[in-house]
Amino acid sequence: MMREYKRYKEYKDSGISWIGEIPKNWILSKIKYEYTFFTGFTPPSGNDSYYDIDGYDWLNISDIKNKYIDEAESKISEKAIKEYRPKISKKNSLVFSFKLSIGKTAILKSNIYTNEALATFEKNKENNIRYLYYIAPIFIPENAKENIYGAKILNQRLINDALLLKPSKQEQRKIASFLDQKTAEIDEIINKKESLIDYLEKYKKSVITEAVTKGKLGDKYINEEGELVDKIEMKDSGVEWIGEIPEYWDLSKMKFLTEVKDGTHDTPEYIIKNNNSIPLITSKHIEADKIKFESANHISHEDYKMINQRSNVKKHDVLMPMIGTIGNPVIVNNNKKFSIKNLALFKTEHNSILAKWIYYYLKSEIFDKQVKILNRGGVQSFLSLDVLRNLEIAEMSNKIKSIVTKYLEQKTSQIDKLINKTKQSIEKNKEYKKSLIFEAVTGKIDLRDYELEGGEELAEHNNSSETERERISAVD
Repeated sequence: MMREYKRYKEYKDSGISWIGEIPKNWILSKIKYEYTFFTGFTPPSGNDSYYDIDGYDWLNISDIKNKYIDEAESKISEKAIKEYRPKISKKNSLVFSFKLSIGKTAILKSNIYTNEALATFEKNKENNIRYLYYIAPIFIPENAKENIYGAKILNQRLINDALLLKPSKQEQRKIASFLDQKTAEIDEIINKKESLIDYLEKYKKSVITEAVTKGKLGDKYINEEGELVDKIEMKDSGVEWIGEIPEYWDLSKMKFLTEVKDGTHDTPEYIIKNNNSIPLITSKHIEADKIKFESANHISHEDYKMINQRSNVKKHDVLMPMIGTIGNPVIVNNNKKFSIKNLALFKTEHNSILAKWIYYYLKSEIFDKQVKILNRGGVQSFLSLDVLRNLEIAEMSNKIKSIVTKYLEQKTSQIDKLINKTKQSIEKNKEYKKSLIFEAVTGKIDLRDYELEGGEELAEHNNSSETERERISAVD
């Protein structure tokens, strides 16, 4: 219960365990008694005549990113409209995803066509569509069934039979206005914290870059004797995107520091995990500087021995995805047997200092810049072994590498702690938002006399433009 809000004076048992008690005057109804809805359509894929970049807006689940929607990224042709004669979803209706990503919800601010995975609930005089926006993602998915694969599914019958709590329309409007304001406040906090994380990630990358290219540790530089000083002699590296480096450093290529290999290109047969099976690690198993062995597929020991001839992973080697999101390296910290696929392998021959130097280099801005240049485009694609082997990287004594990497371990650890603390705060705010919505739409808090900041009229338009104000007014 939200202690800062009062409760209704009288409650009754809803008869539904997960709902609990509801206000005495509220009605436990079903979707089919309160709203009419219809589903969209999807023309056959592979037929270009049904799709047209200059055609009609056609809403997909992926387009549902905000509370209000007025356009879609996908377009369908006039031919598709004429052949299928779909019903158009009208402005001020609510769309709800009931396939794949169940529960994504938005209110339309323009007439639009939708695909078959979206249900459109039409506005009516008896209920408030903004109240439905908050209650539908909670109540409708509760009526979903599991298919033989354990996935949640919904269909039109299950949606129609989903429960719905119905306070008076005036209360619905009050609840929606309250949640509009409060969730906007929470979202603003979350957005600021997400911006802080983005800043900290960029700051961390700049700290790493300064250290591995300039020998700059905080506001000091490291000299050839390993001492921190205010200034050192610099020289032109001869590489535009690196610029100057310390005078006593050299510029080398990755292939002269380490052997760069990759994993299997042929996926062996997966088997059930057993005492003799071996994990097959791919990019999706590398996360937050860790290798997630628990979620990996397994292969036979025979297949492992065959793959091992190509890439024998050892402790202190460095791994990095070659496909997809490049630049997420990890240092192998144990002698566990495993195979790799679509991962670059930087061999270090048990040299932990070299491993850390390569690891931090792969996390630097210089790595990103080189990849974009050598890979002719973006980081989000594929990196060849040739590109990785020819990466320019600074070289110096192990003594200097050790001092620099120890500094980076300490500094990045401090930044990561702040990032993780901020992420935890975001999750708490998301949980609070979720709890607040549930308490409001199930009547656990009485909002009939709640004084919204600035009054109900202002609260409804909190953080809204004039266009949004008109939109909310029309929805009501």
